[in-house]
Amino acid sequence: EVVFSELVGPFVVPRAGHFLQWERADLLNRTLAYFLRDPSR
Repeated sequence: EVVFSELVGPFVVPRAGHFLQWERADLLNRTLAYFLRDPSR
């Protein structure tokens, strides 16, 4: 049985530590926009 059919990961960001939102904000913002988009639009 597959629980998460569209699982993506692990998400590894080079040159970033624990504070991804500060260290690589540009990449994090683009990634969140991609994954949180409404596919019906």
